[in-house]
Amino acid sequence: MAFPTSSLTNNQVHKEGNRAFVYDSALGVWDQVRETDRTDNKILHGEIGSGVTFPAGHIIQVGFSTYSTQVTSSTDTFIDTGLSLSITPSTTSSKILVMVSHPSLDKRTNNAWLSLELQKDGSTIYTPNNQIMYTGTTGNNTASCTFNYLDSPSTTSSVAYKTRFRSSANNAVVACQWAGPSTITLMEIAG
Repeated sequence: MAFPTSSLTNNQVHKEGNRAFVYDSALGVWDQVRETDRTDNKILHGEIGSGVTFPAGHIIQVGFSTYSTQVTSSTDTFIDTGLSLSITPSTTSSKILVMVSHPSLDKRTNNAWLSLELQKDGSTIYTPNNQIMYTGTTGNNTASCTFNYLDSPSTTSSVAYKTRFRSSANNAVVACQWAGPSTITLMEIAG
Protein backbone atom coordinates (compact mmCIF):
# COMPACT_ATOMS: atom_id res chain seq x y z
CA MET A 1 0.00 0.00 0.00
CA ALA A 2 1.21 3.46 -0.83
CA PHE A 3 0.32 5.83 1.98
CA PRO A 4 0.94 9.56 1.60
CA THR A 5 4.20 10.55 3.29
CA SER A 6 4.20 14.34 3.02
CA SER A 7 1.81 17.10 4.15
CA LEU A 8 0.24 14.75 6.69
CA THR A 9 -2.43 16.19 8.99
CA ASN A 10 -4.23 14.65 11.94
CA ASN A 11 -7.43 12.75 11.00
CA GLN A 12 -6.47 12.76 7.31
CA VAL A 13 -8.35 9.94 5.53
CA HIS A 14 -6.70 7.61 2.99
CA LYS A 15 -8.71 4.98 1.09
CA GLU A 16 -7.41 1.95 -0.79
CA GLY A 17 -9.98 -0.38 -2.29
CA ASN A 18 -12.59 -1.12 0.35
CA ARG A 19 -10.32 -0.18 3.26
CA ALA A 20 -9.88 3.22 4.86
CA PHE A 21 -7.16 4.59 7.11
CA VAL A 22 -6.96 7.70 9.33
CA TYR A 23 -3.63 9.36 10.13
CA ASP A 24 -2.88 9.85 13.86
CA SER A 25 -0.29 12.64 14.11
CA ALA A 26 0.29 12.03 17.83
CA LEU A 27 1.54 8.50 17.11
CA GLY A 28 2.77 9.14 13.56
CA VAL A 29 0.86 6.14 12.19
CA TRP A 30 -2.04 5.30 9.90
CA ASP A 31 -4.91 3.48 11.71
CA GLN A 32 -7.37 1.36 9.77
CA VAL A 33 -11.03 2.33 10.12
CA ARG A 34 -13.70 -0.35 9.92
CA GLU A 35 -15.64 -0.06 6.67
CA THR A 36 -18.91 -0.15 8.65
CA ASP A 37 -17.85 3.10 10.38
CA ARG A 38 -17.37 5.13 7.23
CA THR A 39 -18.87 5.95 3.84
CA ASP A 40 -16.51 7.43 1.26
CA ASN A 41 -14.82 10.30 3.12
CA LYS A 42 -17.33 10.47 5.99
CA ILE A 43 -16.60 8.78 9.31
CA LEU A 44 -19.94 7.58 10.70
CA HIS A 45 -18.90 6.51 14.19
CA GLY A 46 -16.23 7.52 16.66
CA GLU A 47 -15.08 10.51 18.65
CA ILE A 48 -14.59 13.88 16.97
CA GLY A 49 -11.40 15.66 17.93
CA SER A 50 -11.26 19.21 19.28
CA GLY A 51 -9.67 20.52 16.08
CA VAL A 52 -12.71 19.77 13.90
CA THR A 53 -14.33 22.76 12.20
CA PHE A 54 -18.08 22.45 11.71
CA PRO A 55 -19.71 23.92 8.59
CA ALA A 56 -21.83 27.05 9.00
CA GLY A 57 -25.30 26.35 10.37
CA HIS A 58 -24.39 23.29 12.45
CA ILE A 59 -25.36 23.25 16.13
CA ILE A 60 -22.22 23.05 18.28
CA GLN A 61 -23.69 23.10 21.81
CA VAL A 62 -27.02 23.58 23.58
CA GLY A 63 -27.81 24.91 27.06
CA PHE A 64 -31.17 24.87 28.87
CA SER A 65 -32.46 26.33 32.12
CA THR A 66 -35.80 26.76 33.89
CA TYR A 67 -37.07 29.10 36.59
CA SER A 68 -40.32 28.58 38.47
CA THR A 69 -40.08 30.90 41.49
CA GLN A 70 -42.67 33.66 41.47
CA VAL A 71 -41.21 37.16 40.99
CA THR A 72 -43.39 40.20 41.83
CA SER A 73 -42.82 43.71 40.53
CA SER A 74 -43.46 46.78 42.65
CA THR A 75 -41.86 49.27 40.26
CA ASP A 76 -42.39 50.44 36.69
CA THR A 77 -38.68 49.91 35.89
CA PHE A 78 -37.27 46.64 34.58
CA ILE A 79 -36.34 43.98 37.16
CA ASP A 80 -34.95 40.45 36.73
CA THR A 81 -37.43 37.63 36.12
CA GLY A 82 -34.94 35.14 37.58
CA LEU A 83 -34.54 33.38 34.22
CA SER A 84 -30.89 33.37 33.08
CA LEU A 85 -28.28 31.20 31.38
CA SER A 86 -24.65 31.55 30.26
CA ILE A 87 -22.81 29.99 27.33
CA THR A 88 -19.19 30.09 26.14
CA PRO A 89 -19.01 30.22 22.32
CA SER A 90 -16.38 28.01 20.62
CA THR A 91 -15.44 30.64 18.02
CA THR A 92 -15.93 34.36 17.51
CA SER A 93 -17.96 33.68 14.36
CA SER A 94 -20.58 31.59 16.19
CA LYS A 95 -24.19 32.74 16.49
CA ILE A 96 -26.27 32.16 19.63
CA LEU A 97 -29.96 31.37 19.18
CA VAL A 98 -31.82 32.45 22.32
CA MET A 99 -35.25 30.85 22.83
CA VAL A 100 -37.35 32.13 25.74
CA SER A 101 -40.73 31.06 27.08
CA HIS A 102 -42.56 32.80 29.91
CA PRO A 103 -45.85 30.88 30.23
CA SER A 104 -47.22 33.12 32.96
CA LEU A 105 -47.19 36.91 32.96
CA ASP A 106 -49.76 38.02 35.51
CA LYS A 107 -50.96 41.63 35.63
CA ARG A 108 -52.72 42.39 38.92
CA THR A 109 -54.04 45.90 38.33
CA ASN A 110 -56.70 47.29 35.98
CA ASN A 111 -55.73 49.08 32.75
CA ALA A 112 -52.04 48.17 32.94
CA TRP A 113 -49.51 46.63 30.60
CA LEU A 114 -46.53 44.38 31.18
CA SER A 115 -43.32 44.28 29.10
CA LEU A 116 -40.27 42.00 28.77
CA GLU A 117 -36.69 42.56 27.62
CA LEU A 118 -33.69 40.31 26.87
CA GLN A 119 -30.28 41.31 28.21
CA LYS A 120 -26.80 40.09 27.33
CA ASP A 121 -24.11 40.75 29.94
CA GLY A 122 -26.25 43.50 31.51
CA SER A 123 -27.19 45.36 28.30
CA THR A 124 -30.60 45.20 26.63
CA ILE A 125 -30.36 43.57 23.19
CA TYR A 126 -34.02 42.84 22.42
CA THR A 127 -37.45 43.99 23.54
CA PRO A 128 -40.22 41.85 22.05
CA ASN A 129 -43.34 43.68 20.97
CA ASN A 130 -45.40 42.36 23.84
CA GLN A 131 -46.71 45.33 25.82
CA ILE A 132 -49.93 43.65 26.83
CA MET A 133 -52.75 46.09 27.58
CA TYR A 134 -55.45 45.11 30.05
CA THR A 135 -58.74 46.96 30.32
CA GLY A 136 -61.98 46.48 32.16
CA THR A 137 -62.79 45.87 35.76
CA THR A 138 -60.98 42.58 36.32
CA GLY A 139 -57.71 43.05 38.18
CA ASN A 140 -55.88 39.82 37.45
CA ASN A 141 -55.12 38.79 33.87
CA THR A 142 -52.59 36.19 32.78
CA ALA A 143 -50.83 35.91 29.43
CA SER A 144 -47.72 34.24 28.06
CA CYS A 145 -44.80 35.34 25.92
CA THR A 146 -42.45 33.24 23.81
CA PHE A 147 -39.74 34.68 21.58
CA ASN A 148 -36.51 33.82 19.74
CA TYR A 149 -33.49 36.04 19.16
CA LEU A 150 -30.35 35.34 17.09
CA ASP A 151 -27.29 37.00 18.61
CA SER A 152 -23.73 37.45 17.29
CA PRO A 153 -21.62 37.82 20.46
CA SER A 154 -18.24 37.81 18.59
CA THR A 155 -16.38 36.36 21.59
CA THR A 156 -15.08 33.11 23.03
CA SER A 157 -15.69 34.32 26.59
CA SER A 158 -18.73 33.36 28.64
CA VAL A 159 -21.88 35.31 27.70
CA ALA A 160 -24.82 35.67 30.13
CA TYR A 161 -28.41 36.08 28.90
CA LYS A 162 -31.39 36.95 31.11
CA THR A 163 -34.90 38.37 30.90
CA ARG A 164 -36.35 41.31 32.80
CA PHE A 165 -39.89 42.68 33.11
CA ARG A 166 -41.87 45.71 34.22
CA SER A 167 -45.48 46.83 34.59
CA SER A 168 -46.99 50.25 34.01
CA ALA A 169 -49.01 49.86 37.21
CA ASN A 170 -46.16 48.59 39.43
CA ASN A 171 -48.02 45.36 40.14
CA ALA A 172 -47.24 42.27 38.06
CA VAL A 173 -45.97 38.72 38.52
CA VAL A 174 -43.73 36.50 36.36
CA ALA A 175 -43.11 32.75 36.64
CA CYS A 176 -46.24 31.78 38.50
CA GLN A 177 -45.92 28.15 39.48
CA TRP A 178 -49.39 27.10 38.28
CA ALA A 179 -48.55 27.81 34.62
CA GLY A 180 -45.27 25.89 34.56
CA PRO A 181 -41.70 27.19 34.68
CA SER A 182 -40.16 29.84 32.48
CA THR A 183 -37.51 28.39 30.18
CA ILE A 184 -34.47 29.59 28.24
CA THR A 185 -32.53 27.62 25.64
CA LEU A 186 -29.22 28.74 24.14
CA MET A 187 -27.93 27.10 20.95
CA GLU A 188 -24.48 27.84 19.57
CA ILE A 189 -24.57 27.71 15.78
CA ALA A 190 -21.41 27.57 13.66
CA GLY A 191 -20.93 30.80 11.71
